[in-house]
Order: sequence, then structure tokens, then C-alpha cells
Amino acid sequence: MKKSQKLTTRQLYSLKDKLTKHLDLEKRDLKLENRYIKLYSNACTIEFDIDQNLEPKAKTISNEISKLHSLFLARPSQKYKFRHASQDLFSSGNNLFEEMVESNKTALIPVNIALHSISSALHFARSYGTALREYISALSETENTLINSHCVKKHHHYLNKYQSIAYEKTPIPKSLKNLKIRSWRNGNNININTINNGISIQLAVKLYIASIWILIASVSSARSKSLLTLKRDCFKQSPIDGLFDLVLRIPKTSERWELEEVNRPIPDIIYDYGLEFAAFVCEIENRRNFVNDDGDAFLFSRILNTRSISAFTNDQEVSHLNWSLSDDFVNNCLDIFFDWIESPLINGKRWYVRTHQFRRFFAVLYFNFTDGEGLDELSWFMGHANLDQTFHYAEVAPTDEWIEEAEVTIAKIGASLNKEINADDDIKEIIYEARKTSKISIIIEPLVKRLISEHKEKYQKEVRFLRIDGEGIFFYFTKK
Repeated sequence: MKKSQKLTTRQLYSLKDKLTKHLDLEKRDLKLENRYIKLYSNACTIEFDIDQNLEPKAKTISNEISKLHSLFLARPSQKYKFRHASQDLFSSGNNLFEEMVESNKTALIPVNIALHSISSALHFARSYGTALREYISALSETENTLINSHCVKKHHHYLNKYQSIAYEKTPIPKSLKNLKIRSWRNGNNININTINNGISIQLAVKLYIASIWILIASVSSARSKSLLTLKRDCFKQSPIDGLFDLVLRIPKTSERWELEEVNRPIPDIIYDYGLEFAAFVCEIENRRNFVNDDGDAFLFSRILNTRSISAFTNDQEVSHLNWSLSDDFVNNCLDIFFDWIESPLINGKRWYVRTHQFRRFFAVLYFNFTDGEGLDELSWFMGHANLDQTFHYAEVAPTDEWIEEAEVTIAKIGASLNKEINADDDIKEIIYEARKTSKISIIIEPLVKRLISEHKEKYQKEVRFLRIDGEGIFFYFTKK
């Protein structure tokens, strides 16, 4: 629709918002068997204001300017060279727009809800993962046997008949009894919103997707885009130390804007459950006679969508199954999961957690477990290009370690010649003097550190920092 109507992303969001509200108003006239409606109002939601939210977002503009800056840095090899840095021209968008929408800070999940969802995801993966894969394999085998014995062509016209027979003939493993599986597909006997009375195999797969997504998101602090682009062979064991890694692609790790492949450590239990889920994806592919190399296929492949699971093997074009699942599909799986595990309510509402909220929870939990130390390690783990990005997640008082980290960050910003800093006049003057002395980063950085130390000793001051919503971190001197 976006391509055919030549819509911008903002126009598409606006249309989607209007359509969603219209469908909600007309829901009595809709057939809702295959459309999941959350059981409770969302305890954490941001209303879409059509008059305000279609204005340019400061964060989006800043990201685009960063991409232009990467071109500026490559000017030695350009035929027609950039004359001016994008930051100097556009000033983070302030020279382009009089007003921009500031980003809302990611909401912090209540601890009891986060831990409940993670423990429930672990329980699902441990109790049902292997059995669900084996059960679907047995169903497919029974289904194929029935079709071959009747010498009929695999066709959607036979879908209900032979799948119903296969379901009746294939015993449900004892380990899956608690899932209360009642049918293969959602339909007249299974309503997608009556999950406590019984679920379909299609819904069980959605719960499985949600559980693995939650486990990976909670231990990797990865963004949604990084999880969607995980390859099926993303779980690795080091031949050197025997420890386990997740190989993912993340943005914003440097001045380059393309995704960069990195390794992140994961617990051995996540490695085990991840491999089992990858085997489950292969089983669904085998069902469709659709074979992929693990290094090319996505872990959260579109082969896992509802239609694909219940479809017969056929000769139709299946190239679209090489794509990853959409954000909407994954969020739908998460919504079902949080209702199914009966996530704790807050004032009669339920947190339907999203990926970036797990990311922030990881950061805050890290701060509490390490007493605020090791900002460098956390910055690396979260894939931040600069330490000042990680300061956004700081929820601690300024200890000696944090003051030292703040001074290091100031020096690194000062060494980035084209980067501005949010700071008081004294710090800005120090950076200005250091940059006048040299244009070489490795010289400027230690010089800024030395000038800060001299200023602290001369005026008996200390460095402090303050988080400013939408503007990053503000650094300043204060009296001891």
C-alpha cells in the first residue's frame, strides 16, 4: 500500500491509526475469530496524537544527519567533496525545523512484571519446546500418510478434512497436556480470545515465538531490528573457552550507519533453548518442503506465520517466506503471551511489554548488580557508539566511578572535532582551547583530561552530569 499509493512513512502511520480506531469502533460487526483482542487495557501506552506526532522527530532527524556525516568523513575518496560537516550545516536539525517532536523515554517495566515474564518464558521453552517440535513432526507425518493413501493432490480444498483427521489420529504428548491443545487451527471450536479454555497449535506456536523472543531480548539488550535480522545459526560456542555467544547485527555502533555484526555473550541455557527453537523452525520448513541454509535463513522467519504452519506442501511461490516476521506479528505474539501467563495487573491494567522496554530493563538491572560500575562494558554490550548514549540509562547517584566516567566522556566528545557537547561554559571553553591546540584526536583527548584536572584543582570544583530529556546529558562543574 505504501509503495502503490506513494505514501511517506508518516502518512502510513496516520492512515494505520485512523483505520485501527475505525475498526475498534465497528468491532461488533467484525469476525474476530482470528484477530486477537487484548484482555485488558495496556498499562503502558503512548497515545498517537495525529496533530503532533506527524511533525519531524528530533531523534529521526539526528539519525539522518549522522548518515550524512558518514559521507562527510569519506570525502577524501569523493569526486565532488563535501565542503562542510552536516552537523555544522544542520545543527542536529535545529537549522531545518523550528519545532521537532522530542522522543519519549522508554518506560521502565516494573520488576515483578519483568521477572514474571522472563521466568514464564523459561518455563515454556523448557517444558514445551522440544515436545511441540516433535508433535508437529508427527502431525505432518500422519497428514502426509493420509493424503498419500487416498492418492489425492495436496490442495487447500482438503485442508480441513485431512488436518482434522490427522489431529484426531495423532496423540498429544503428555508434556503438552497443560497447554490444553484443542485443535490444529483457530476456527469455530477455538476462538483466539478464549485461551484459558484451550488453544490451537497455531496459538501454541505464537506462544513459543514470544517466549524465545523474550528470553533473547532480556539477555542481549538487543533492539527489535537486531532480533528480526537474527540468522538461524546465530547461536555460537567458542572453541577457545567453550562459552556461548549470540551473533547479531546492530546499528549505531560507530559513525557508520549500516548494521554491524557483533558477538554478545549469552547463558548456556539460552544457547540450548535457542538451538531447539532453530530446530523447530527447520521442522516447519520441512513441512513445506522449503529448505534453507542456516546462515541465510532468519531465526524468526516468516515460515512461522499462521498460514504457513497450517498449509499443505505445495508448488506455490514461497520466496516471501525467506523474509523475517514483522514487528506487528511479533507484538501480537507477545500480547497473547502476556495474557496467557496472566501477567500481574496494575490498577486493573496489564503491561504488554515491548522489546525496547526489555532493553532498558537490562541496563537498569545491570547498574543495580554492578553498583554503577563498568559503564564502558555496558556501553559496548548495548551497542552504543559513545558513552554519553549510555548515560541515558543511568539511574544512580554520582559516585567516584561515575565522575571519572563523565570526565572520560567529555574528553572523548572533545576529541570528536565535529561533535557538540551539552555542557556549561567552563567545559565548553576547555574543549575550545584543546581544539585550538591541535586537530588530532589522540592529542586532544588527553589534553582535555589535563585541562579538566587543572580547572578542578584551581577552582576547587568537581564534574557532575544531569540527564536532560530529549537533549542527552548535560555536563557541568560544581563546587566541592
